Amino acid sequence: MSINLRKSQAAFTLIETMISATLFAITLGIVLTVYLYSSRTFAILANYAQLDQNNRTALDTMTRELRSAQIVVTNTQNSITFINKDGQSVQYAFSPLTHELMKSVNGAPGTVLLTNCSLLNFNLGIRVPTNFDFYPWPSNEPSSEVKAVQLSWKAQSQVSGIANSVSEDVQTAKIVIRAAGTGAQ
Repeated sequence: MSINLRKSQAAFTLIETMISATLFAITLGIVLTVYLYSSRTFAILANYAQLDQNNRTALDTMTRELRSAQIVVTNTQNSITFINKDGQSVQYAFSPLTHELMKSVNGAPGTVLLTNCSLLNFNLGIRVPTNFDFYPWPSNEPSSEVKAVQLSWKAQSQVSGIANSVSEDVQTAKIVIRAAGTGAQ
């Protein structure tokens, strides 16, 4: 009789089984929630990093060329045209319809520098050497006196695989034109 008594004491009761199943389900739910949240967060961060890389590449290209501009020819809020150090006419233009920033040289068909851009502004200015402030240029006339270009844009990108999730990035820069009016190469 003692053998049967020990066998019944070694088994789990219904209450113990239900409690352990409930704890397992809660733990599994927490782990699954953390996994899904982390996966979504990593996808958004990876998308933002790619968007930021694209923006920085476009900004680096524009900065390199604008710093060596000889003269700014035309400027509107969405485009700027200048003569580069090689004497070529370079235009950066933003199209609100296609949401692209294009670069064209000597009127040739342009190359896309940036996509999914929802806003882009160019502002010309001069710098005062004593305090390095930026003052707006009073006209859109061609001038070698323009010494700075202030630009800003907003780009966005849909996160693939996640509905209603968009990464946005805003870039602003004040680019000093080093060669304007100097004839420097």
